Amino acid sequence: MHENNTRGVWIGITAAILIIAGVGWYYLVYTAPDVEETAIPADEVLVRGIVTDFGTKLQNVSLEGPDAQVRAEIQANYSPYVSADLLQQWLDDPSIAPGRLTSSPWPDHIEIENVAKNYDGSYTVDGSVIERSNGTDGTTSYAVTLTLRLLNGAWKITEIRTGLIQVDEEGNPIIEVYKG
Repeated sequence: MHENNTRGVWIGITAAILIIAGVGWYYLVYTAPDVEETAIPADEVLVRGIVTDFGTKLQNVSLEGPDAQVRAEIQANYSPYVSADLLQQWLDDPSIAPGRLTSSPWPDHIEIENVAKNYDGSYTVDGSVIERSNGTDGTTSYAVTLTLRLLNGAWKITEIRTGLIQVDEEGNPIIEVYKG
């Protein structure tokens, strides 16, 4: 009789182990998040960082000053972030460069809304340039779309399009007019 009890205990322990293993397997396969789906690719992290850093430099480039001063500010603030071709376009014609147009409001940062990898390996970043004003808590914004490409081992902004966003009474965008 003692042998029957021991055998029953072993069968019970084996059944419990199989049930626990089955529940664990089910959890891992059907409920755990897929690491590939939740992880942000390393390149996207770099692209986001470049756009964020670039956005903080916009206020340092006053487009109101003499051309020589504007060119120096463009060179100093934007060269780490933009391609040589785009930088040269802005140096040739500072009026098309992004920056601070007035003393108030001024561009404070870029708020990233969407990042998409393109078929050619480049990235398109959609967002808003958030502007601050002296003496107010309010902000204004305008749309911005940036294209970044991997050039000589570094991600660089190769195109920027900006536009005005008109909003309805609830704050929803209704028209975007881009200048590029």
